[in-house]
Amino acid sequence: MPIKPVSLFFTAALAAALLVCPNLVSGNGSTSYGQAFAKNLGNNGNGNASAQSANANANSQGQTASNLGALNAGHAAPQAFANAFATSRIGKIKAYYLASQTAALTDAAALQTAFEGSAPAAVIGAYEALQADPTNATLQAAYDQAVIDAGLTAEQVATLEAAYTAWQDAVAADAEAAATLEAAANKTPVSDETKAALDDLIAYSIY
Repeated sequence: MPIKPVSLFFTAALAAALLVCPNLVSGNGSTSYGQAFAKNLGNNGNGNASAQSANANANSQGQTASNLGALNAGHAAPQAFANAFATSRIGKIKAYYLASQTAALTDAAALQTAFEGSAPAAVIGAYEALQADPTNATLQAAYDQAVIDAGLTAEQVATLEAAYTAWQDAVAADAEAAATLEAAANKTPVSDETKAALDDLIAYSIY
């Protein structure tokens, strides 16, 4: 029976393909071309994922720089910080850095807990009320009486008052750090994320 022209054409095309790509058909009957295509598709997928990750990282860095605004001056060289005028942007960032270092030496919350645990609650309350209005004779008398009622020794009173002072010093240090940060920024209020980014910038720059 004569072979149809279409079949002859298909046979010739397949033979040519096998000559050019002898591995087109693998020993197990699956096409190596299909495997290669799948592998290439996977590589392209990995490449796309890497590109997307890089783009996301770049976008994140760009957003951080935008949020920092003028605080990007934290990139300045150590010499610039050393010679900065107090009223300059770098000088203000330096002031924040120094204040934040002082604040980091204490934990206001922990010191508050220590103060509140240094005496009975009645004495603590009377002392805090007196500190809010130190010249008030009535509050002073109430505090003195609370100390007597609690049977505190002079040493215990001294411990209580020292604990209060330490707590308030820590609170003041935190407030100073916050104030200098706001003074250095041109985008306020400064978020915790932006503060952390600034801290990273200047950690190895000032000194």
